[in-house]
Amino acid sequence: MIRVGDGYVEAETCGVDLDHSGSFAVAFASASAQYDIRMEVQYLSFALIVCIGLWLEKDRSALKIAAAALAGSVLFFVLTNFGVWAFGSLYPRTLGGLMDCYIAAIPFFRNTLQGDMLYTLILFGGFALLERRFSVLRESSVRSDLSSA
Repeated sequence: MIRVGDGYVEAETCGVDLDHSGSFAVAFASASAQYDIRMEVQYLSFALIVCIGLWLEKDRSALKIAAAALAGSVLFFVLTNFGVWAFGSLYPRTLGGLMDCYIAAIPFFRNTLQGDMLYTLILFGGFALLERRFSVLRESSVRSDLSSA
């Protein structure tokens, strides 16, 4: 039991009981009670996807943007499902178990890939259209504004 101000927060494996106040403590206790090493694998994959995005910083062509989106989807799929296999108990820790894990995740990968490509098109394509319409958004005008400041 954790004492918070006037109220008490009790964190259990199946749920959280709250008396009076302490919403933050409830969220913290609940999150820490459900920690899983596989979350670290997800965070690692997000950090690596950011590195892929930094690769786009200097030269943004449609082909590079599509390749980066595809690489991010594949990277997330490979790393997170490896984490499920390595740190979970659903699959035996054999090569066959690893293959079973990846095969079972293919339907989810299709949805991930479709969503990533759609949002990439909307966000990068939408920004490209806005750059054409508003010259202040173009990279050359942003650089000239920064150098004159």
